[in-house]
Order: sequence, then structure tokens, then C-alpha cells
Amino acid sequence: MPQLLLTFLPVAALLTITPGVATVLVVQRAARDGRRAALLTTAGNEIGVVVWAAAAAVGLAAVVAAQRSSPPSSWPALWCS
Repeated sequence: MPQLLLTFLPVAALLTITPGVATVLVVQRAARDGRRAALLTTAGNEIGVVVWAAAAAVGLAAVVAAQRSSPPSSWPALWCS
């Protein structure tokens, strides 16, 4: 068990401090288009996170995940049935 934990902790720490896709996008927008664009990108990302959290709270995230292989045009039919 201790050996497994000693293997897991450095990997978990590295993954925790690694910037994600949103960070890369904000840095790219800041470098290319300036501070205002980076702030708008950050705001858009955070709005998306809030919408996703609200959808998850009402169970829509599970529906979207289950229908991931289906085209988006089939989703309204699933929700209305």
C-alpha cells in the first residue's frame, strides 16, 4: 500500500499543477488580442462552467453523456419523451 501511494502522489501532484485547456486558451487570447479578449474569454469559460454545473444539478449532464454517440438533433426527442 505505501508503495502504491508513493507512486500515486507525484503523478497526482503533477496533474494538479498542469494548466488545462482553458488556461492555454486564455493565455493565447491574451498574447494575440490583448487583455480585454483574455478577460472576455475567461468570462465565457466561467459562464460555461456555471451552465454545465446547473445542467448537472438537474441531471441533463447524464442525458448528454449517454447520448454522446447520437447526433445533437436527436436530443430534443429524448428530452420530450
